[in-house]
Amino acid sequence: MTRIYLSLLLLLVTTLCATQCASAGEQAGSTAPSLAALLSDAQSVLNRYQKLDTEAACTAVAASGSNTAAGSIGLYKLCEHNRRVTNAEAESAKAAMLRARSARNPSANDLLAIYARLEEVSGRLFDLSRDANRFEYGAVAGDASALGSKMYAELSGRIRTLENACRGQP
Repeated sequence: MTRIYLSLLLLLVTTLCATQCASAGEQAGSTAPSLAALLSDAQSVLNRYQKLDTEAACTAVAASGSNTAAGSIGLYKLCEHNRRVTNAEAESAKAAMLRARSARNPSANDLLAIYARLEEVSGRLFDLSRDANRFEYGAVAGDASALGSKMYAELSGRIRTLENACRGQP
């Protein structure tokens, strides 16, 4: 009989915590207007990235980075590989943004995916900007990095709210 009461008590506590966590999830998503603006800005930055002529930059990197034909080809292939990876990351971020925009309260997982992709795109664009000596790439990379920082702050706030609710703290 004691086991049944303990099981019921555990079920009740688990349910209460889940309810608190769920309501905290709603509260964590209460910055919807700022999140919507953030997602819109992130979409804009990724669109700007995709309009850049990164293929021409790879040609410039290969031409300026090596004295041999084999070295130039190697640099070009490395740049092309990084370009394909970055394009895939941008597309992945766009898919996560689509899910986040269509959700009433976007999942932290989607926000984390967007944050990670923005940081990856930013890092690769900074590298390409330096290697190809293209200022416009650095500008887009800087914007992506700034948005990544804002996304990090949004995620951090949501996690803090959820943790506090699950611990029973205000």
